[in-house]
Amino acid sequence: MQKKQAMQDPKRQQKILVDTNVISHIAAIPSDKHSKKIKSFQRASKKWWNSIQKFQEFELVISETIWDELSHGEGDDAKRCQEAVEGIRILPSTPEIKKFADGLVNSGIFRKKSFKDASIAATGCFYKIDYIVTYNMKDLANPKSQRNLNIAADKLSYGRPKLGTPDEFRTNHSKPISSKLGPYNVADKSSNYGEMPYNMNVMKDKEYKEYQEPTFTEEQWLKIQEIESSPIFQKCQKISEEICAKYDYDINKYFDDLMARPRIPGKKYVEIPTEHDRARWAKERMAEREAEKLADAKKAKEVTGHKEYEEPTFTEEQWLKECEARIAAEKLALIKLKGKLKANKESTKKRVVS
Repeated sequence: MQKKQAMQDPKRQQKILVDTNVISHIAAIPSDKHSKKIKSFQRASKKWWNSIQKFQEFELVISETIWDELSHGEGDDAKRCQEAVEGIRILPSTPEIKKFADGLVNSGIFRKKSFKDASIAATGCFYKIDYIVTYNMKDLANPKSQRNLNIAADKLSYGRPKLGTPDEFRTNHSKPISSKLGPYNVADKSSNYGEMPYNMNVMKDKEYKEYQEPTFTEEQWLKIQEIESSPIFQKCQKISEEICAKYDYDINKYFDDLMARPRIPGKKYVEIPTEHDRARWAKERMAEREAEKLADAKKAKEVTGHKEYEEPTFTEEQWLKECEARIAAEKLALIKLKGKLKANKESTKKRVVS
């Protein structure tokens, strides 16, 4: 009988949550002032954007946080960004996303002074988004963030979006960053898989931890410096920082305001998953985790060369000899036992006589 494994429904469109810095590069008008590297980022972003929209298996989405940032741009820049996402559905913010994002910041996974990354990651997990595409490698698209986000999401049975840049998605969109061997690719031993599905108390009352910047290879640092030298990327970061400062770097204040706003007229929104949907997703995630654990155990055995004990087979003659030997051993043990009982009995009689 073939073992069942948790598989992705081929009929379901895979959702890609696109960050502000990617959309801004797509919408920006090429300028002679831009360096060759910046122009290459723009071309690569537009090429990726256009190619993705041709495939029916993918759906591009944005979060309310991203729309908020796109709306904070200046004049024509903001207008072009908003036009670029025309027709793209928005993921509404919810109390669950707010609580999860707050937990991601308090546990030190994302920086408090730039909580936008936490809000995007939390939104992606809650809506079971397949990919989050961003140019922010330092804070978001790196193996450490991927691993820590997976651990946190597993505790609530949320989705685990794959984090990466447009280039990484285009070259190998089917493999998550966490599947590549690296310094942060360590199997989680602490996740409490016994938690109830989407139990929001999991991340409550935890001691605040300071964010620790991940370490990068020289090649990765060069890539990060290339991206951060882009004036378009710098403008996105500035907008993000201004929004965070406006709310005193308090992610709860920001979400309270965001959720109190009315929906934007004419914009389409993704339906908020029901309790039934989330319970079903939790079961699917638990099945995936079990399959992953079995696969890891099998791989570990192959690496160590450990094999299960297998009972040897015998011929009829060998079995008869084995049985005779066992009977002889039992008889000998019985004789010894009778001898001990007899000796004890005689010893007892002597003590009584004396």
